[in-house]
Amino acid sequence: MLPKICFDLMNTTNASTGFSPFQLCFGKLLQLLPPFAGPPPTNSPEPHTQTIIDMMQPMEMEASDNLLTAKVSQAFHANITHTAHFPFKCGDKVLLSTVHCQQTHNSATTSHTAKFFPCFNRPYTITHTNKRHSTVTLELLKHLGNFPVFHTSKVQLFHPNNDGLFLICTMHPPPPVCYNLSYGPFYFSFSSHDFLYSLLT
Repeated sequence: MLPKICFDLMNTTNASTGFSPFQLCFGKLLQLLPPFAGPPPTNSPEPHTQTIIDMMQPMEMEASDNLLTAKVSQAFHANITHTAHFPFKCGDKVLLSTVHCQQTHNSATTSHTAKFFPCFNRPYTITHTNKRHSTVTLELLKHLGNFPVFHTSKVQLFHPNNDGLFLICTMHPPPPVCYNLSYGPFYFSFSSHDFLYSLLT
């Protein structure tokens, strides 16, 4: 099975170069089926090595041009989502993507479903930025055991709601919770961000 897979890979036209690896190595495509008749008799001598190299040179030059064109096209489409400046700085509030948490949340051992799972969760504070590697360090709870460094593609800037313009999006945290303890009542209140995070998760 492996020799057949290797042969198919070597005999398949590459999308970037426009030629198969066999063409670039031997100057021609290999025959998948052997000829039914034998080769015609010929008295011509075998071609010289330099002649074969000269015949393959235009093909190699065309493959090089095709590869350069593919690189330019790939770089153009990759740069569409890139920016010239680093968009984050220390102290910014960002939302963290939950794309890697959906599988854990929707595992077979739980009865949860990821159908209404939020795409981003709670605003986190950036404590460090690395422009060279396009990463940011977030202020996470240490007891969760999560690695605090994330690529910039996994975070987005947090824009707080303008309660004066968008009243329907205003978050109203619940009233404080009172616990009657032995030494007296204890009141616990939620902040707006904690309440939003509890609703999303």
